[in-house]
Amino acid sequence: MRALSQSLNESAEKQDRLVRNFRDLTERLDLLEQTVGESADNLDELYEKYQGEHTGIHTAAFATLEDNHTKLSRALDELSGKVNREADTSRESHASKEERLAVLEQFSGESADKHSRHANSIEEVRAELLEACGMVQIQLEAVEQLARTIADEYTQAKVRSRI
Repeated sequence: MRALSQSLNESAEKQDRLVRNFRDLTERLDLLEQTVGESADNLDELYEKYQGEHTGIHTAAFATLEDNHTKLSRALDELSGKVNREADTSRESHASKEERLAVLEQFSGESADKHSRHANSIEEVRAELLEACGMVQIQLEAVEQLARTIADEYTQAKVRSRI
């Protein structure tokens, strides 16, 4: 019986320990649940707070993006208008450049024609001068021949008159 009594005592001690452990576990579980509950409440509060901030940030960022997009759109329209005006001006200027080039070509063509006519007339005058020089040369040779003939005849006449 003693063994039975000892076994009952051991069982009672084990049960006591289990009850104490259970109480400890229950208290710890209550503490955990309380902490988790508070954490969950805090999480809900933080979520609401950050959700509001996050939405505010997105709203502000979106408004800034829309504003920048509008500014860029206006700048692009303005730049496009300037480019189109420059293209129109360039086309007009190009036409006037073609006109000016035509005038210059006409002038240079007239100058070239005038120069060509002038060069031809100079050639004609040169040819006439060469011809005249040739005639003068022939006449000079004739005069020289005549002068020699006269000198020879004079010399011969002098020699005869001494004889």
